Amino acid sequence: MNLNIIGVKKGHVMSSAIMAITGLIIGLLTMPAEATVLLKTLDGMAFPVLEVMNVFLIDFPMSILAAVLFTLMNKNAKIKDGIICGFLFLIIIIFLIFSVGVFTGMAEPIADTAIKSSHLFGFAFPIFCLIFLLFDFGVCVLGGILGITIMREMKK
Repeated sequence: MNLNIIGVKKGHVMSSAIMAITGLIIGLLTMPAEATVLLKTLDGMAFPVLEVMNVFLIDFPMSILAAVLFTLMNKNAKIKDGIICGFLFLIIIIFLIFSVGVFTGMAEPIADTAIKSSHLFGFAFPIFCLIFLLFDFGVCVLGGILGITIMREMKK
């Protein structure tokens, strides 16, 4: 499969996958406990708070590091490369969370928070999830751009 048609290089996939696996490990260690505590305190708002909190604690820093790692492998990285790294990072980590999370039991407390939120939001819950997913992609893309920019500035 030739990914270069859409501008994706092996370095994009490798750096994003390494950071996605790291983010998954961090998520496996922290998210179930966070979900349990937030569910006790925030009830139906636990899911939105949990997701936004982990966007800024896991997704954003890991997408920055994915772009930094890509820049270390490819000396002439461009902003486009940061966008690709951020986008690929989120796609890979979502896949890993759904596949590994089900087998490890990580998904159970998070699913409980989602069920409570779906009762709170009602029919608007899928719309909320879609808007949140777009927000998460935007934050990860910005993280990728920031990672490339940081490495450019460090070279000067």
